[in-house]
Amino acid sequence: MSSETAKPAKLAIQTPGGKLVKLSNRVENDHGAWETLIKCSEKGSWKGLVLGATARWCVFAEWVCQG
Repeated sequence: MSSETAKPAKLAIQTPGGKLVKLSNRVENDHGAWETLIKCSEKGSWKGLVLGATARWCVFAEWVCQG
């Protein structure tokens, strides 16, 4: 599938409290870029999510904010 016809991935960040913050897609040349502004002041486990083929969020990254 060419990059011209491919749909961009849907990405989000999940806060330790469970809130989902969706990232905006911004395409530059042939590479995709996503962005959002987040204040990471909430302590705990943060997760990077991608919307999978079964319409479920799948974790692709996880990190801990210790404050």
